[in-house]
Amino acid sequence: MLRRRDGLRSLPARRHAEREGVVRPFEILVSMDPDSRARIAAHLGVRISHLEEDPSREAWAILHRDLRGMQARGHVALERLLPIRNITWIEMLRRTARWLRIPADGTATELERRIYEAFADRIVATWRPEEISLCDAMASVQPWVLRLRERLALSRNGVRLAVGTFATMSWTEALGVGAAVASTLRFRHASARAIARGATWLDAVARRVPPLRPALWIAAQAAALAAMVLTTHHDRNAPVVMTLVLQSFQTAAAEPTVHFWNSV
Repeated sequence: MLRRRDGLRSLPARRHAEREGVVRPFEILVSMDPDSRARIAAHLGVRISHLEEDPSREAWAILHRDLRGMQARGHVALERLLPIRNITWIEMLRRTARWLRIPADGTATELERRIYEAFADRIVATWRPEEISLCDAMASVQPWVLRLRERLALSRNGVRLAVGTFATMSWTEALGVGAAVASTLRFRHASARAIARGATWLDAVARRVPPLRPALWIAAQAAALAAMVLTTHHDRNAPVVMTLVLQSFQTAAAEPTVHFWNSV
């Protein structure tokens, strides 16, 4: 739900989100604290400092900003060349799943859990044994963890990640590790980087050998176009998708036990 203090200024952004099919990530972003939104925006390269910490405007900028927002980073090559429409949340989830090389079918709820689990396995693998033991111990005594496991059918690592970031409700604590995981997956796209390096090499040769400039310039332009077509931006988008899903899981788990948690 949008915060009541946002007043009528929240309505236009929400209507845009409804029209674009991104209401769910919009509402998750709005519910975040300003620091968490700022970290996500910085990760994507979206400037929000001029938006006066208005949750709805910041959330819409993170989702919709040209070239850098989540929708733009989820576009494939043809959509970048011919920006007819923006992708919806379900399309973003499917493309993120394909980039992670996990099944991309099913409902939005199933895709969210699948993407989250893929990151949870990789993130927990970076933890020290004592961190894992602590999360397992907490998971065995906290009532909200049992509800989380029953409602969402999370794996052991999925529960561990939720427990490890729940104590302070710091939903972007996993963003940095998630970004590191995504950057390692990026090495799969070596062909796109090779094409980009080839374009740079052709340009350098053309500068040194003037008679070859026309032919090499055409080759360089073709290589640059191919690099743009093949290069993916999901390594920036995927950790944000995972972080938003993580927050929604934690929020759902916290609601039944908020009085218990405040008493700890």
